[in-house]
Amino acid sequence: MEARPHWPGIILGLVTTAVIAWLGWLALQPGLGYGIIFVLLVAVVVALPLLLALIIVTIVLLRRRTAPSRATLAWMWLPTLCALSITPVAGWLKGLSNDAFDRQHPSIHEQHVNLTGQDLWLPSSRLSSSSARQMLAADTTQIIDGVHYPRRGDVPVDDQSPYQGDLLRDDVVAIRRGIGPLEKNGNLFAPRFESTPLLRTGRSVDVAQLRALDPLFRRGYIYHHYPDRVEASPILDPPGVFDEERLDWTGIPFIRFHASNLGLTHVVRIEVNGQAMRLPYNTIPPASDGCRYAYHSLGLARIESEGPVTVRWQTIDAPGRWHETTAALPSLPSIRPSQAKHRLASALLYFDTDGTVKAESFMLWDLAGGKLGIQSSGIPSNMTPPPCGDASASYNMEFVRRL
Repeated sequence: MEARPHWPGIILGLVTTAVIAWLGWLALQPGLGYGIIFVLLVAVVVALPLLLALIIVTIVLLRRRTAPSRATLAWMWLPTLCALSITPVAGWLKGLSNDAFDRQHPSIHEQHVNLTGQDLWLPSSRLSSSSARQMLAADTTQIIDGVHYPRRGDVPVDDQSPYQGDLLRDDVVAIRRGIGPLEKNGNLFAPRFESTPLLRTGRSVDVAQLRALDPLFRRGYIYHHYPDRVEASPILDPPGVFDEERLDWTGIPFIRFHASNLGLTHVVRIEVNGQAMRLPYNTIPPASDGCRYAYHSLGLARIESEGPVTVRWQTIDAPGRWHETTAALPSLPSIRPSQAKHRLASALLYFDTDGTVKAESFMLWDLAGGKLGIQSSGIPSNMTPPPCGDASASYNMEFVRRL
């Protein structure tokens, strides 16, 4: 005998489908917040019992002498299974969309240096992750260091990302910021911002070879804030996943630069061969502040030639005024320890009291047994020995062997 449709089972299946689809639609709404608690409550109290009832009815129908028709089972379960797949499929599609957005709009490491002589305020949307968004005038030797995460979806014009990929967009000619004390009765969390001219400086390094190794490699930017303008310079973001060996494999003539300030005031801006150097949190303080933090890592620069490098810098007492000189990078003795791998070439720049810059070349070696070795050209002969010693002084020589 031909099986007839089981209408109660079909109706139960369609009701279950409607409830699950409605809950899936609610769960996908943006800005749901605490509303997810309501969704979960309805799912447990209503959707789950309906689904259990549908399973029980299906088992009962299948155990009858006259099995239900395929059409009945299809109407009972196909819509329900489609409804159950709404949330995971939508999540999967959203993940693909987010991945595509992140590839086109990567997060950008930013540093902001306050050279205005006043308090500096940045919009909260500028740096989604940072050490601070406010820098008081008394803290101008420190920097705001953070990460800019482009926002997805419909974003107000003022909050749109200034980057296309990891480069500043060509149409970005100003930056929103606030300087000076907070206005009377002003909101500490929403100060008044004004548009300030943005100038582009520094030489951008081609990172195509690095991105071939890791598509997520990106540039960063350092922003120097002056009273009447902001100057933005590209920097090489800390390599992160790139260890010294992989960077050396690229064949790119990178040199890792460090700085020692022997002068009397903070160095707040440095360029090497036109390439901006990122700064440590407290810029480059005078070595007279003590030897614990006398040597500071600046990051990488691409040095094509073997001749002297051109170094430009500014100090906190005269922001906006460049000092410039050339510094020869001494060659290292041609030694190669057995069973050892060298790291990237490094150079320590001494900002001397006479307004010049001297350089010491050095290289670290990974030795057998997990030990570390250092090879150095020594303190330049044309300078007074620095109070904190040469480049090896920044390492614990009980565990590092001089080569």
